[in-house]
Amino acid sequence: MLMLNCQTDILELKLEVEPEFDFLSPEYHELYSHSNATAFQAPLWMGMLNQKLAPRLSAKQYTITARRVGGGQLVAVMPLVIQRVRGVAMILPADFGLCDYNAVVANNAVLDRLARNPENLKRIAELVGEADLVMFRKVRADSFDVRRLFPKGMMSISEHAAYRCDFGSDLDAWRRTLAKSISNRLPRQYRQVEQQFGPYEHRRVRDETGIRDAFAFLKRVREGRFEGDLIEDPLYYDFYLEYAIASAGSGEAGLYVGYIDGQPVSFLFGLMGGRHFHAVQLGADRDRYSKYSVGNQIYYYAMQAQFNEGQTMLDMGIGDTGYKSDFRAVQIPMCNFTSANTLKGAAIATVYHRVKPLKNMLRQLAPRLH
Repeated sequence: MLMLNCQTDILELKLEVEPEFDFLSPEYHELYSHSNATAFQAPLWMGMLNQKLAPRLSAKQYTITARRVGGGQLVAVMPLVIQRVRGVAMILPADFGLCDYNAVVANNAVLDRLARNPENLKRIAELVGEADLVMFRKVRADSFDVRRLFPKGMMSISEHAAYRCDFGSDLDAWRRTLAKSISNRLPRQYRQVEQQFGPYEHRRVRDETGIRDAFAFLKRVREGRFEGDLIEDPLYYDFYLEYAIASAGSGEAGLYVGYIDGQPVSFLFGLMGGRHFHAVQLGADRDRYSKYSVGNQIYYYAMQAQFNEGQTMLDMGIGDTGYKSDFRAVQIPMCNFTSANTLKGAAIATVYHRVKPLKNMLRQLAPRLH
């Protein structure tokens, strides 16, 4: 890994837009593995977002890289895209409504040195200058402050927080902190299911046939339940399915399914990175098994499975605090950031940060701006 140990190293960086940057390249794998980025900047996930979704959503890859002058070593990546919608040009993370967290990919020491150099900040401003507005949303409040790279920007706290369960090195100790209503109820319900309906098991699914069957189950049980559910959009459903199949052998993501008498009853799919499991899609057959908490059961099982594989935290994602409170999930504040380059961009930024009723109008302006 390239280490930058002094301010003079930062002065030797070259920042450019690389519109065909390869997220599957060895250099990005190396950078990502030593960065403080999240699972949502993982190589395969980023590669497929740019290859599969960006062209279908009128977005173009706009990856900004920082490389060492002379050797060309990659030290930082901003995984961005540019979208032009109704006369407004926006540069934003390659997210498309699918990422819980956005981040600049580098270690924090590099980002700190990058941000302290005025020439680097000037160059970043030049590179994003063709857009009316830069939007860098869903940034964890406990991560690198992206405002340092865009000093003239605006920031606001998101109305939706993220939630995670930190069980550390002792899962049993963490379980003892749960209310008895959950720690005693789930094992009891598990036994009741087996007594009434037959064999009940949870397992990680890795084969293509099993993954396809599980996603078909997810689509069926989620139909009509949530307004704007991306699983009901064929473009997004196909993306999730293709990614789940492609990532099954790499360890970048994992799919857990609960079965009663051989038939799927619960579904949990998530990305894995930094010794953390990030849940992104959940489904359960509530019509037939709601009183048995099969959705919470799959979470309970996944925590044990992930712990056995060396994970120390399960991230339950953004919003919907109801079932997450059962697991004593810790709240993580989220920040949204904008930097305007034109009067048009400044007007949109003001609406976004300060006028909550008009946010829905902005979301209609920029597809998949969630």
